[in-house]
Amino acid sequence: MSSDLEVSALAINVTIPETLRWTDTRRGQEFRLTTLNVRLLPDGHLAVKAYGRPVGGGRGAYVSFPVPDVPALA
Repeated sequence: MSSDLEVSALAINVTIPETLRWTDTRRGQEFRLTTLNVRLLPDGHLAVKAYGRPVGGGRGAYVSFPVPDVPALA
């Protein structure tokens, strides 16, 4: 087995508690943000994106959004 293993990123998905969820708009469609994806990058920094689904159960992709600067989310 080779010891030349390279990990490009490590990630965890965190469900956003109901009281901290928010809505945002992408391409004219409103989304409810329900999940944070936290990645540890190769340089040691963290990258975080929020993901959500369309409000009202409409059809649409599970899309990413920037995470707002809210202390409770941090």
